[in-house]
Amino acid sequence: MYNHQEESENQPIFKNDDSLSRIKFRYVILSVCCLGNTLVFANRMNWSIAIIAMVYPENHITGLNSTSYELQETTKGTVFYWDMNTQQAILGSFYYGYAVSPAIGGWLLRHFDGISVFMAGILMSSIAMIVSPSAANIGVGFLIFTRIIDGIGQGFTLSPMLVITDTWSEVDERGTFLSIASLGHSFGPILASYVSALLCSSTFLGGWPSTFYVYGICGVLLCLGWYIVECLSNIQSNNTSTRSQKMYDVPWKKLIMSGPVIAVCIANFSFELGHFLLFTDIPTFLSTILHFEIKTMGLLNILPQVFQLATTMCGGILADYLISHGILSKIGTRHLLNVIGFGLSSVSLVLFGYVSNNATYSVLLIVIAFGMFGFKITGIDANVSDFAPLHSGVISGIMFSIGSCGGFIGTSILGALTETNNTLGQWKVQFWILAAVQMFGLLVFLILASGETQEWANPKEHSEVDTSANQ
Repeated sequence: MYNHQEESENQPIFKNDDSLSRIKFRYVILSVCCLGNTLVFANRMNWSIAIIAMVYPENHITGLNSTSYELQETTKGTVFYWDMNTQQAILGSFYYGYAVSPAIGGWLLRHFDGISVFMAGILMSSIAMIVSPSAANIGVGFLIFTRIIDGIGQGFTLSPMLVITDTWSEVDERGTFLSIASLGHSFGPILASYVSALLCSSTFLGGWPSTFYVYGICGVLLCLGWYIVECLSNIQSNNTSTRSQKMYDVPWKKLIMSGPVIAVCIANFSFELGHFLLFTDIPTFLSTILHFEIKTMGLLNILPQVFQLATTMCGGILADYLISHGILSKIGTRHLLNVIGFGLSSVSLVLFGYVSNNATYSVLLIVIAFGMFGFKITGIDANVSDFAPLHSGVISGIMFSIGSCGGFIGTSILGALTETNNTLGQWKVQFWILAAVQMFGLLVFLILASGETQEWANPKEHSEVDTSANQ
């Protein structure tokens, strides 16, 4: 992984007394990360809303067992006769690509800088979005293929975040930097919840197809803009000359058998199982169970994202404050944030089964359950840099790949539960499953996680490889 830079080159972005141009460059890096995450998460949320407009209403409500993929033209675009199981297969197929690519991204980070891998993922996801309407008209198989490609692209955007954070921030601001870069995880869904619902309800470019075109084109433009900035400012040359980078051999056996690695992988999986399913299917739940109209549902879907936005930022600031002021150790801080996040989320999911006949209380509990996930960024993700900063890209790639399996596992379980009986009772079963898995992940993290650099992750323990030629 990358080494720490010279002291003059490694001052925090918010405390830097260096040249104005370098300060601005660090803000550019941070802004691009936030904007890129906004787009990829808007792409993901768009699918959760657009599929409601894509499918004939009766198939949402009754979960018909029809195997016919017949389509019908309407004034607001084509609608498809997909049963509930088919819809969940389409939504869940994204995670087959998403489960593989973070590990590949971690490997790529041993050869390329973080921002390049990040932008490559955005470009791949954006192209997949643009071709999705055409793929849907061709057939379900083609659509699932584009979803997998979209998942691969978005998976490439995960691992670079820790590498970029380690490269451009100091230890006492790492949580804040990572939180700001990750705000797009909430900004994107907030944006898509309103814009996608509005476009799906319109006749612009055929209704729901316009959502894919808009987000896809925005992603392509972001990549093009970054390329232009990179060329004009000679950023790559500047980054290489001022920030020497080193790559170390990975002690695979010790890494895989390490307790802290196992802890973050299991904890992250338990988080992703709940987060991805709530993220993907909250719109379906609000529409088919609580019977909100698509415009109202779009606005209601913003609430969990706004709360997660707040917890993400608060978690970063709180973590840095507790660690830098010596109030808690690194691992004590990670424990606290995860207890708050996983604990309150699980309790909210369990309580949901007792108040779900009340739409107001149901929405409130969903907001709390989902919003608490914001503490995960500095509770789990940042912990990787605590115990293995030299290998954060590789470990985070493995961690996110394992966690991404929760995406298609969760949607598969929900699809099986609601295929022929899409009722409130079946959703309750799903929420109980999520709460149990989350508490298990929290328990494992509390037992195995560490905030100290592991012996196998010490640069003195293995040889160094110069990667400057690849930069």
